[in-house]
Amino acid sequence: MAVEGCILHLVARSEADLTELASELKQSGAGNVTIHALDLARSEDQQTLAGRCAQADILVNSAGDIPSGELDALSEEQWRAGWELKVFGYINLCREFYTAMKARGDGVIINIIGAAGV
Repeated sequence: MAVEGCILHLVARSEADLTELASELKQSGAGNVTIHALDLARSEDQQTLAGRCAQADILVNSAGDIPSGELDALSEEQWRAGWELKVFGYINLCREFYTAMKARGDGVIINIIGAAGV
């Protein structure tokens, strides 16, 4: 997306990781990269992102926080924490961005679920 000229808004909990990634992308030719150190498992941070990126044409959800390991070795709390971001975070972000996209009559939402089950 960066090489196609898209304005990128990168989101993660770690500002240091985001800064490093943004630097790498810019060195690779990405023109406009903005970072947002937010926890998208939190409704408040989802709303903050939607407000900052209200004119986004494309939303790509690719967060991953589903725990790995043996089914019986993971606690219910671990599963719920992972689902808070991976499922409810995706749903809430889709709802936030869809409203603006629908009003404009344009926009794309891509949800990348991942390969944890492979």
